Amino acid sequence: VQIKPVPGGSLTHVDCSYESAAGLIKSAWQREAGDFSLTIQVPADTIVHLPDGTRHEVQAGEHRFSCRLD
Repeated sequence: VQIKPVPGGSLTHVDCSYESAAGLIKSAWQREAGDFSLTIQVPADTIVHLPDGTRHEVQAGEHRFSCRLD
């Protein structure tokens, strides 16, 4: 699983989920005043790409990330 949010335009937040063969995948993000935050729930090993270019490898579970948007 890879998660790569691309905030832009008039969107300020997204909250979505998908029932995959491996289990439930949830992703929710928001941007406010140049700050970006992401919360995910994944059923298996996942690679997360943040808008600032950082990359994280995580195991199954719930994870939170944040970064600055310029």
